[in-house]
This record gives sequence, structure tokens and C-alpha cells, in this order.
Amino acid sequence: MGAIFGAWHQEHDLEKEVIEEIQRISSWWSPDRSEHYHSEIFLAADRLHTASKIASEKIVHHPSGVHVLFDARLDNRDEILTKLQQARTATNSELVLELYLRFGEKCFKHLIGAFTLVIWDERNRQLLLARDQMGVRPLSYYYRDGFFAFGSQRKSIAAWPQVDKSADWRHIFQSISGLGFSRDSTSHTHIHYLPPAHYLKVNPDGARLQRYWQLDLDARVHHRSDGAYVEEFQHHFGNAVACRMEECDVVGSHLSGGLDSSGITAYAHHLSKQVNTGVKALSYNVARDYDGDKKKVEENLRAYDLLDYLDMHTDFVNVKTLIDRPFQQVIAHEAQCCDGISQSNNVNTEYEIQSAAAASGLKVVLSGFPGDELVTSFCRPFYLEYFDRGAYFNYFFKKMKSRHTWKHRVRAFTGAAVSRISEDWAELVALRYAKWRHDKRKYMGESPFLNKDYFDTPELQGVLQPEYLPMAHLGFPTSLRAYQRNHVCRPHSHRRMESEQLAGLHWKMEYRYPMTDIRLLQYMISIPMEQKISPDMSRRIYRLGMKDYLPDSIRLRDLKTAGSLKPLPPNKEFRQGDKSKLALWNRFKKAECAPFLDHEMVEKWLNSKRLPYQLYPWMILAQLSDTNKMTF
Repeated sequence: MGAIFGAWHQEHDLEKEVIEEIQRISSWWSPDRSEHYHSEIFLAADRLHTASKIASEKIVHHPSGVHVLFDARLDNRDEILTKLQQARTATNSELVLELYLRFGEKCFKHLIGAFTLVIWDERNRQLLLARDQMGVRPLSYYYRDGFFAFGSQRKSIAAWPQVDKSADWRHIFQSISGLGFSRDSTSHTHIHYLPPAHYLKVNPDGARLQRYWQLDLDARVHHRSDGAYVEEFQHHFGNAVACRMEECDVVGSHLSGGLDSSGITAYAHHLSKQVNTGVKALSYNVARDYDGDKKKVEENLRAYDLLDYLDMHTDFVNVKTLIDRPFQQVIAHEAQCCDGISQSNNVNTEYEIQSAAAASGLKVVLSGFPGDELVTSFCRPFYLEYFDRGAYFNYFFKKMKSRHTWKHRVRAFTGAAVSRISEDWAELVALRYAKWRHDKRKYMGESPFLNKDYFDTPELQGVLQPEYLPMAHLGFPTSLRAYQRNHVCRPHSHRRMESEQLAGLHWKMEYRYPMTDIRLLQYMISIPMEQKISPDMSRRIYRLGMKDYLPDSIRLRDLKTAGSLKPLPPNKEFRQGDKSKLALWNRFKKAECAPFLDHEMVEKWLNSKRLPYQLYPWMILAQLSDTNKMTF
């Protein structure tokens, strides 16, 4: 994956000493190679060599004054080579340069893969930034008072002295609470995410954000038989896995024992000889003869069924024990990797897996995320498809393999019907739904650890009270297709992948996600609902497509949440004697970097026998204030 960063001051030159400091801060993970370009603009890349084509990438320049900074894995490289009639020796950056010279801003529509891209056109004093369709690669930016900065890591932006590093408390509270927030917001008020499938045009007149792609809800796929649907699914799924194995000597596959990760592991194993790539399965697991409550680890134990089925025992890394890290180290790790609170449970949750991958020499790990969001969706609100067809009797009475009840159907019907009548009414429905979600969850602005006096200022007035923000969806769904597009494109999807990618830099490894392949996603959106769910089978086409690759104990398994995300702790007293929490807090007090916390409440908690993890997000914020000088 690597990382890119840079800046452009439209009125002043950038200072060499400051640039060198930005490079030092950004390169904390010891990249395999670094490069930069500095004229009116500063562009830089820290490269992680996961394949030979990536190792040969560099910033490219054209005599006309166009410069391209590209960090990517292209999945349609052969298609682009044919379109441009270029030699196979051309680097990905050179292909993007040629696409831009030929198609201008429409060049982004020709790219499929995982990428971040910057094009500097000095002829027009114009900067273009783009991010891949599903947001696999992270990219953020800052633009105020004629100063523009960007980076895969927000620390690359926040380190510039021109940047206002004020905290966005509304975003912080909403994200910690697991509630809706603006698609482009971050924990910094003036640093923004570049949303997936968008590009940003910056010039002296300002900045303009533009969407260049989205899943097409009007596209339809029709075949005459179930077998034809399954065959095309297998083509797209196999291609998605194969593209992410290219040019790798060996890849890891994170195997949970669930349907998504098992399917990817099995298909990768099937393809390994064709693409000349070895496959190692990595799993958080218990011993095969585990004698505890097997219901709690049922999914973990299913991994052994797959290993037996594929005869992969010699290519299996079983992570059975937690790495005993002091609380202070856990906090420092997440703050450094993610420049904030992870938007998933997978930065420190994945720590042992990432450590095992690095110890095994793996540079690439395949993940089953976000399979549930579309490719292997349970399609629980299947009845929305009948609403779209106007088949209202079936909407209320047709039975499928779904846990949704009559109550779910009535609630969804109200929202969908109102959305069809009026866009204004649809917005009111979305706000009402947001309020319902807020009322079901605890808003973190009410945390007893917060110093309420700190927030009693005009600038922060009201942030302790919840604000009902609609989820960052593309409208209230009036069909199953719309629901699935909303689900796979919601901020949780790309922000979790961002967290995993950034955490992977610490281990010099990259996650790849077959379930985000846009050709596979478009196919799954476009097929009839009856291919996705039937009266006796959820996740239907995936289960049928995996018939020759998975044992039935996994392929036909109905349970979803009967597994452990981490190795089980050895005993109840594990980490209770950790003294680093007090040392960490004493450092924060000395540095005066946590004015937002009630010191008396925090110390009372830390001096008790309770584990410190209730304080986890607040400690990360204090760590950021101490190390990244985030302004609180």
C-alpha cells in the first residue's frame, strides 16, 4: 500500500526545513523506498514493495508540465494497456498519465482497483486528487487560506504549521457512539476525508468535489437458468480473488471459519497453482480438542473443517494466545497508526494476526470484509424488492429465509412510501430514523469521564447533547438493491478498511479485499432478488457457487455470531496487574494534554481494580494531543 502526502501553498513557497520534518513524521514505519518532487508544489510517496510492479512505481512527469503521483493496485491493467496501446513494461503511473492526457478528468472512470491518485497540472495550476471506488486506500485533505495539504495519513497533514488542528468534538462523539456522521468529517474540524469514488479539483479559484462512479441500480442481469447465474458469479468472484494474488510469491488469508473468509481462502487455494502463488491461512483459533463452551467458539472450530477439506494443515498459522502488551503500548499503537480512534474493532483486534503474518514473511493478507454488506448479504429486507415492483401482497406476506418480522416490514413500508412521495418527506423520515438510533444507544458526550466545564464555552456549546444526523446513505432505500448499495457504501466500510491498511504499515503488510471488487459488486446488485435469497436459503448464490470449494458444515451453516474475534485470555486476572495505565495518565497530566477529562473521575477509575478499557477512546485523544499536538 505505502502512503502519499504533499502540499501546495498558492501564495508562498514551502520551506525546505518544514518539508523535511513532514517527511520524517510520515515515514515512521520505515518504508521500503521514498521519493518526492518539489517545485511550486510538494509531492511525496513512501513505497511498500508488495509486488514487482509496485516496486517499480515512481512519480512520473510529462514535458507539458503534468506530474502524476499514484499509489495503487490496478485490477484492469490489461484492459488499459489495450485501450492505450501501451507496452506491457509501462508502469501504472505512466498509464494514468496517458489516460489523463487523453481523457482529462474523465480518466478516473477508466481505473479499477485500490488506489489514491494525485495529478498536478502546472499549465493550469490545477491539482486533482482521486480515491478508489470503495475507499480501500485512505486519503484526507486540508484547504484553508490558500494552503492545501493531503495525505494517506492525517499526521502528514497535521504536521504542517499552517494547519488548524482543532478537534471536531461533534464527529468524535458521534463516531465513538457508533452513530451517523458526515461522510467527509474527521476528528479534526478542518481536515476532511476524500470520500470514495470522488475526485477533488483544486485551483486558485477554490476546490470542487465531484463523484465519478457509483453502483448502477438500473442495471439488470438476466439468465435462463440458476446454473448460468452461478457460473457468472464464480467468474467474477474468482477474478476478484485472482487479481489480489497477482505478482505475490505467497499471500495470507485471514480465516475466521465463517462463510466469507472460508470462501476466499478456498478459492485462493484453488487458484494458487494457476497464478503460481502460495497461500497461508491465518486464524484466531482454539485447539481442535477445546474442552470449554464450544457454542461460543463454534465458528472458530469450523476453520478446522476447511483445513481438513483442503488439506492445508502445513499452510496454517494458528494464533491461540494473546500478546501481553501494556495498556500504554496499546494506546500508543492505535494513535500512531490511525492518527485517531480506529473506525473499526480491527486495529488492536487484528494485532496478533498482523504480528503472525509479519513473522511468516507475508506482505499481503486477504480479508473477507465487507462480504456481509453485499456479496454474501443475508438480504433480510428482501421485501423491499416487492415494494419496488409494486407487488404489495408479496411485500407483506411472501416468506423467505429472513429474520425480519411483520414489524420490520411495516416500518420499512412507511419509510419507502414517504420517500417515493417527496424528497423533503424522505429527509424527515431519515431524521426520525436517526433519532430512533440515537435513543437506542448511549451518546458518548454523556460519559462520566468528561470535564463538563471544559465544554461550557460558546465554541463547544451543545456538543455534549446528541445531534440527530441521518446516516451517510444515498437516500432511504425503496428497493433491496438500494438497501444493499447503502450498506456496502456506508462510511463504516471504507473507514474500517482505512484503519486496517494504516495499521498494516507498522508490519509492512497490506490488506486486500476481494469483496470490494466493483465488477463483482455490480453483478450482485444487478441479479434478481430470488438469486440472493429463497424460502429455504439465505446468501443463496454464494452458497451455490461455493458448492465445490467448501465443506457443507461451513457452506450451509446458518449461525453468524458464534465465534471469538481474539484469542481467549488465559485467565480472569489477565492484564489486571498492568501498571502502565497509571504511568500513561501521569504523563498526560504533566503534559496538560487532557483538559477535556475529569481528572478526579479518571484517577478513581485507574486506581480501582477495573480494567482501563472504558477510558480507551479518551486516552487515545490525550495521546494525540501529546504527540500530534491536536488542539483541544
